Amino acid sequence: MEIRSTFSISMDLDETLREVFENTRILRRPVNGIVSGFHELPYRIAGPLDGASVQISGTILVSQRLVWTMRQVAEHFGKVFEGDDGFMDQEITGRSFQFAVTRDPSKGIRHERLNIERRNESWESLLDILEDDLAREEDTRTGLISCPSPHHYPVSVDRFIREILPREFG
Repeated sequence: MEIRSTFSISMDLDETLREVFENTRILRRPVNGIVSGFHELPYRIAGPLDGASVQISGTILVSQRLVWTMRQVAEHFGKVFEGDDGFMDQEITGRSFQFAVTRDPSKGIRHERLNIERRNESWESLLDILEDDLAREEDTRTGLISCPSPHHYPVSVDRFIREILPREFG
């Protein structure tokens, strides 16, 4: 019997999540990007699961841009955001990204913001099918993501968000 410390289990999980993040491929990005108000950003994920595949379809809810000005934050709070020149930016902006998550994507789920479906096709075949469907529907809003480990699909959604953010804030 192997006894492992919580620290080593945590390190293993950290390494697994890092591998999922690095091996996630964003195959399609939304054409119109993130807009200024509240909106939804749909995505589809395909990944391998028990010799077949899984399709995860969901929606990321994106808040309007949040702006904090110097008047709204205490001066001592500025140390957190202090730049190289010693001064705080006049405005700090941010966004909130929210999406539904399940602990076990191996089970089928149907929800308003999350749909998980086991498929018989191979992972690569499912990706081709999804890409063809999006092209045929002329869908330019939905992201397509290849996830190496669907049990950790929120990491792939995070990678998707990080890849489209530079267009917004870059």
